Amino acid sequence: MTYRKIIGILIRAARERMGKPLKTCATVIGRTPDAFRKIEAGTNEISVTELSDLSRFLGVPIEYFFSEDVTLTDEDTARFRLSQATDQQALIGKRLREARRQAGLKQKDLASALGCSARMISQYEQGKRVLSAGHAVQLLEILDLSLPQLLPDETLAAQYQISSFPDDVRQFILNAENLPYLQAAMRLQQVATSDLQRLAAILEEIVEATSPATTEGADDAT
Repeated sequence: MTYRKIIGILIRAARERMGKPLKTCATVIGRTPDAFRKIEAGTNEISVTELSDLSRFLGVPIEYFFSEDVTLTDEDTARFRLSQATDQQALIGKRLREARRQAGLKQKDLASALGCSARMISQYEQGKRVLSAGHAVQLLEILDLSLPQLLPDETLAAQYQISSFPDDVRQFILNAENLPYLQAAMRLQQVATSDLQRLAAILEEIVEATSPATTEGADDAT
């Protein structure tokens, strides 16, 4: 096995262990996804500079790619993910502090509005405490912010937004088997309100007709 092939295997192993998308890693070193895929396959070279940038992004020592004695452990993975979470908390805290100051509010003002202590607000702003979904929703209204203005990335924003939904709704959304229903609902956005009302009435009739209670009643009548 060539050294280029070994490097490719190690890069892919580190990327998958840290849960990073191929496309994102390619962007980090200024390559196209196809070129990065060839690096992992061992058909394209990667420079030392690129490897250094990639190692920092993946949170692994560059020695991992050159020494048989260096391996990635569960502890390495946990440490990297904890570092990511800590960075996100710090950024949320910074944005929260800036928004609060722009609104002319003190920490005790926010604490009073949220029904918590000023110390908790301080911990949020310092990135020492994870912002709860409930408080996030309240802060958006109090500080007149949109979700992307408060949260650092779209994925995290979506997680917070979904976590604020009722339990039954959230469970429905997160169930992969319900994807066809969600896709159908998305298509309904293009339908006029009057048509949606008629469709809702039809669906309600169908649900009532097929419900166990209705079916049992019909059987008794016969």
